[in-house]
Amino acid sequence: MPLVDRLERRAVGVGIEPCDRDDALRWFAARFEEAGVVDSADAAFAALVEREEIASTVLVEGVAVPHARVPGARRLAFGVMRVARPIAFGRGAADTVELLFAVIGPPEETAGHVALLAGIARLLDSARRRSRLLAAETSEALVETLGETGAQS
Repeated sequence: MPLVDRLERRAVGVGIEPCDRDDALRWFAARFEEAGVVDSADAAFAALVEREEIASTVLVEGVAVPHARVPGARRLAFGVMRVARPIAFGRGAADTVELLFAVIGPPEETAGHVALLAGIARLLDSARRRSRLLAAETSEALVETLGETGAQS
């Protein structure tokens, strides 16, 4: 399945100004609730924070992929945020991010969840693709860039 088919477009943002990791995770959780992906933004936020406390999801320099399986999630989806200014996200002082991919899904969709994370990791494996995503100036351009990559989940 093309990666972009799992993208929840209401959870795509460019120039977002979260003050820290938790603020960014709250932004995603609220969008997933608005889109009907989850029943509760609070539950989605708590699950994302709990997962981050186990191990940081900073994947490559400047990019994090927070993810969680949430009871009550209706489907597997992801969102993307390019922040206006880098924010501290990981445990180390050098773990700042500019681009975040958040993945949410129901607990029973383990295989799909792992496949979606693998597709995002393959997408981010290319410095050229990361640069193109970071250069997107609008949400629409970010979605278009994701679609052009042809990445699969």
